[in-house]
Amino acid sequence: MSRCLSTYEGMTTNILYKGTLGSMFPLHMEDSNLLSVSFLQEGAPKLWWDTPPDQVSNLLDVLLTCLHPLVLAFVVRVIRSWLATKRAYCSPQVFLDNGVKMALVGEQVGDCVVTAAGAPHMGINLGANVASAVNYTCLAWFGRAVEHMDQDYLELRYVPFPFEKLLVLSRELLGDETWWFGSASSLAACDPALFIRDFNVLIAYLEQYLLENDRFISGQGAGCETTAIDSVSPEVKAFLAADTVREADVNDGLRVDLSGDGYTC
Repeated sequence: MSRCLSTYEGMTTNILYKGTLGSMFPLHMEDSNLLSVSFLQEGAPKLWWDTPPDQVSNLLDVLLTCLHPLVLAFVVRVIRSWLATKRAYCSPQVFLDNGVKMALVGEQVGDCVVTAAGAPHMGINLGANVASAVNYTCLAWFGRAVEHMDQDYLELRYVPFPFEKLLVLSRELLGDETWWFGSASSLAACDPALFIRDFNVLIAYLEQYLLENDRFISGQGAGCETTAIDSVSPEVKAFLAADTVREADVNDGLRVDLSGDGYTC
């Protein structure tokens, strides 16, 4: 993702974590239902409690049942919003006692822990340590990302990752018979079902996206029209030039979004 999108700290770049004895990372889900990988560089082990994808709905139901009414009122019973705040310090025993299956994983120095797309996880440090983590994606993630984004929009929550931009770039890559990692034909041959699933999600989303934009541009309640850039006033040209995203290449080839908003103008 970092090779084709702007820089998003912790999502397309690593974040370094320094743990202390007994410090915890609360129950949470990754932004945009992304997968994550954590590498323990040095120090004491970590313990992880990870929720399998087929247990996520059960875990959310348990939280609705067990949380204090004041907490539920604060999050308007939208548990995913509460998990996004990373304040959910819950005992794994609560979920186990209520029939939720969770995986307990011990991470030693040199180990990597990978979390599935949309899987809530939490853990504790057994002493001072240093770890780094980053998000990533894989085949069949597009469907989960669309689900997450649509839910966030309904709940009026900020979506930090420019998923629309990723889909457009994906379409451009497929046009060149490439993909995010390797060639499109090789990936299709290795796992055709998952590749076709991503391809169908891509088509369906872009068709809907273009339809909604066409309705807006056609003036259904919007009253807008398209104008050639050459015909606008100098003031409008200056405004567009000032707000245009400018990208700078760094030594390793990453593209950095200097505007800070994550979207092209």
